[in-house]
Amino acid sequence: MYRTYFNYDSQFRKYVSSAASFDKDYDITSDAFGILTKAKKTGYDAILATHKQWWKNFWEQSMVNLTSADGIADNITVHYNFFMYLMGSTYRGEYQAKFNEMISIERCFSLQALGKNNYYIYFCRL
Repeated sequence: MYRTYFNYDSQFRKYVSSAASFDKDYDITSDAFGILTKAKKTGYDAILATHKQWWKNFWEQSMVNLTSADGIADNITVHYNFFMYLMGSTYRGEYQAKFNEMISIERCFSLQALGKNNYYIYFCRL
């Protein structure tokens, strides 16, 4: 659900929320609009500050910065940090993303299947 709130000083904010439930009798529309109402009351600056603090705490827990003359260690750094970013982005909240063999290829039946399955997980977020 989304609702746009206009401040007529040439700025506007668009708040977006989503709700999900496996209970067919659950009122997800009401839940989604409740999230929007809470977000508007909280305000953009407070939401942004909370968001920045969450990422600060996240990166303080684990950060890799490797370097080497041949660039291999630098490449490892890029991939590790990208993977950690994906985990931080998708594994927050009540319903987490499908893990889908993002760490190990040992259990996959082919590299082609791995590439196809993970293409949308990795590259849609770029």
